Amino acid sequence: MTRSTFIKISLGALAVLLFVLLVIQSNCVGNYYMTKIDPVYIIPNESSICRFEVNQMNNGSGDWWIYAQDDSNYYFFLGYDSLPYIVFSRSTAEKCIGFDKVNVDTWCGIDTNEIVFQVKYRNIKAKDSTVIYAERMDNEHALLYRSNYPDVVFFVKTSNSGLYEVDSIVDFYEDFTVYQSEADLKKKQTRCIEKNI
Repeated sequence: MTRSTFIKISLGALAVLLFVLLVIQSNCVGNYYMTKIDPVYIIPNESSICRFEVNQMNNGSGDWWIYAQDDSNYYFFLGYDSLPYIVFSRSTAEKCIGFDKVNVDTWCGIDTNEIVFQVKYRNIKAKDSTVIYAERMDNEHALLYRSNYPDVVFFVKTSNSGLYEVDSIVDFYEDFTVYQSEADLKKKQTRCIEKNI
């Protein structure tokens, strides 16, 4: 083997070795692997498979990230189809006093409870077209106004699926009468209609 051939082979082997080390050290392989084994593990549209770096994984049985970052943004995973994650720019984080990349409550101007409620509200409206307005009471409860009952407010327990469970119903037209179910409300309205006829 000539000296020039040896140098060419050595340089080629060095290039391959450097490439392999770069791939192993980067997030590309790990992120690619995770996207293939768990459909919930996503790479945000604002990032890329090689730039995306996980800061905290889910502690449960699922293989998805909770907090992550890249060179431009921080990410918090919500998991909803309509809003899978929240993006928080690094430039905003620099101005945010007390910012912690693995505590979304320290992300200035981000109210995750309100964001989650808006996602739930969209899911509720998608399943119940009579809902015309909702207001969050706390993380699990809301007030709903429905077009088919204009003088009634529904106090409900919300869920992530877009379904809700009625806790109680207040009818403002009937002297603030409280009902426990929509069936009770319908019975009362039917009797009122029969009396008026």
